[in-house]
Amino acid sequence: MPLSNRFANMRPLSEFFDFRRVSKPANFGEVQSRCNYNLSYFSSNYAVIFVLLSIYSLLTNMLLLFVIIMAVGGMWGIGRLGGSDLVLGPCKGLHAPEGVLT
Repeated sequence: MPLSNRFANMRPLSEFFDFRRVSKPANFGEVQSRCNYNLSYFSSNYAVIFVLLSIYSLLTNMLLLFVIIMAVGGMWGIGRLGGSDLVLGPCKGLHAPEGVLT
């Protein structure tokens, strides 16, 4: 689903936080039915809350932010190698013997 459609399907906050419509379910089948309905009906609202909480977590936990940046940078760097060995000056990175990875 494109991002523009995701935000177009946002439900109003007054409907999302309407506690007057909350009631105790009669059985487990009704719990499942309500969960399925709410997850599909309010999926855009849940996505926005997830993104906002993720941004908050990254900004308040610098170690987590550092680890994610290093992991993404490492994956980017490995992707740039294009399958060849890493060469740093006169040193060559370790590589697998012929036929091991095939």
